[in-house]
Amino acid sequence: MHRQCSKKRKTGSESVKWVKELDANKKEMMLKMFYSVVRRCLKIDYKLVAGWFTCESLIKVIIGEGIHLIGGMYKIIKRSFYTEENCCVYSEMNNQISNLKRCRSLGFHYKRVEVMLDDIRLTLFFSRKGKGGNRKVFFTTDTAVSYVKLIEHYRVRWTVEVFDKEAKGLQNLGGC
Repeated sequence: MHRQCSKKRKTGSESVKWVKELDANKKEMMLKMFYSVVRRCLKIDYKLVAGWFTCESLIKVIIGEGIHLIGGMYKIIKRSFYTEENCCVYSEMNNQISNLKRCRSLGFHYKRVEVMLDDIRLTLFFSRKGKGGNRKVFFTTDTAVSYVKLIEHYRVRWTVEVFDKEAKGLQNLGGC
């Protein structure tokens, strides 16, 4: 990186923009790409995000554009959510919910609860494969979406992750 930044570059060239992007954090770059798509007037129903992108400011930006967000819980797990009964973090909420449902077509067990995060209405899905699998928590701003639809949409993100890993590892695109 040191050698790369010390190179003389023409002002206004594409390479100058690329060097600036090296210093940007992931959330800034994701928002930049998101606004690029919005400016092109492409129709978006859902924005899919990985758990490390999840934060309240991102949720507010996305729903401000009239787009629903689907993601995994990672960054806001220690936040308190408000339900109709009380206020608690999502691990406590999971223990309080007793309506475990089974999705036979996907082989998952799940619980669904609608919560408020500040002034944002979210639906949380506590999900696990089989009875003893690891629990994953998904959220969406679309409170009407079913569990099956949520997983179908989220699987699209996973195929992108697999392609990215293979492109970097097998074709050395990360080393170019």
